Amino acid sequence: MRCRVCFVAVKLTSIVLGRKASE
Repeated sequence: MRCRVCFVAVKLTSIVLGRKASE
C-alpha cells in the first residue's frame, strides 16, 4: 500500500495551496 506516499502528497499539496491562498 502507498498510504504514506499519498499522505505526504496530500500534505505537500495542502502546504502549497495554503501558501497560494496566503498570497
